[in-house]
Amino acid sequence: MCFSAQASFITSGVTAAAGIAAIIKVKNKKELPLAITPLLFSVQQLVEGIQWLSDKPGTMSLAMGYIFLFFAFTLWPIYLPFAVYKAETNEKRKEVMKYLLALGTLVSISLIIFLIISPLSIGSSGTSIRYDIDIIYPTWRIIPYVIATCGSCLLSSHKYVKILGVATLIALFASWAFYSNTFGSVWCFFSAALSAVIYMHFHNKI
Repeated sequence: MCFSAQASFITSGVTAAAGIAAIIKVKNKKELPLAITPLLFSVQQLVEGIQWLSDKPGTMSLAMGYIFLFFAFTLWPIYLPFAVYKAETNEKRKEVMKYLLALGTLVSISLIIFLIISPLSIGSSGTSIRYDIDIIYPTWRIIPYVIATCGSCLLSSHKYVKILGVATLIALFASWAFYSNTFGSVWCFFSAALSAVIYMHFHNKI
């Protein structure tokens, strides 16, 4: 299978290693949130690996589902724009990034509301995990989500952060085109794997 517990655990291990290596190379504390990003993706993929091994429906599966969606819905729309903003050295770009961070915060608040009030069911569809939750106008909500997250990376003056933004955007379209029923899980998987490129940002500064 292209996606499985093994795939999630391997990705978790690789991104954890990339995050630790990036943190070791941090010279400026303002870049620490960016260096930590792969580690956070590592935790999210570890959670999904456990999700694969959990009985569905079941208490463990539901708990892992809420933790996974906490990352997807609440953390990433705020944390990624924040991390990129803190690492940015161009003041004009930082000014624009403030608006993207504000947008991401609004997206996060709206999604966490749905996570709290809407029932969550979890299942597998083919080779991916499916998280079913009622969200009003989900297609339109993903647009500001993408603007806040990918947009922040694309706006960065740092080469590898910009590469992450481009690659993650491509992964989004691929996930939407080929895995629409399990889009959230698949895009997070690709994004986690791609986050390892953040290590290159720090490696090439040495």
